[in-house]
Amino acid sequence: MIVFKNRVVNDFFWSGLFVLFLYWTINNPVTHPIPKLEEGLWSIEEMQRPLLGGIVGHNFLVLRDEGGKIISELHGLATDTTTGEAKFVTFNKGEKLRVWEFDKPKYNLSENKFAGKILKEGNKDTILSMWDNAKNCGEDINNADFLYSAFKLKGQTENSNSVAYTLASCMGVDTKHLGLIIPGDRFNLLNR
Repeated sequence: MIVFKNRVVNDFFWSGLFVLFLYWTINNPVTHPIPKLEEGLWSIEEMQRPLLGGIVGHNFLVLRDEGGKIISELHGLATDTTTGEAKFVTFNKGEKLRVWEFDKPKYNLSENKFAGKILKEGNKDTILSMWDNAKNCGEDINNADFLYSAFKLKGQTENSNSVAYTLASCMGVDTKHLGLIIPGDRFNLLNR
């Protein structure tokens, strides 16, 4: 075809095709599902805040009441040892990985459709007991004094994703794979 002999048109065509593929890869229900809650049940969910356009993500846990309202969130965040300030990502060596609990939607989750999967649904007492187990493990993670590692793709990565996985393991539930590139996913910080 003569049109594709023009380099600009050819580059534009292949770039456009790549962008469409990338968009589909990031915005599909397999890699980025939206949880469907059952009304009347409390739930614990693993959610993911997209980073770098959704190619990587920040995993965390969410507690919802029987009406679907977010009651609490548990995040593994980089924490400045001097100021105590929490950050999503840091490139500063020496910052600590800490588990933070927020008693309201930290990132406007009720308004955003972040990817997520329900890890457990049930009655209030059962779910709150599991959540307490996760919070206790969060204290153990904080006491272990891990350094935060942001973008180590292989090996043991101590970051938000490993925190979400570890807290879910402490509750006796298995996390689900969310997103495309998830450093730290499937790494248990406490080996329990």
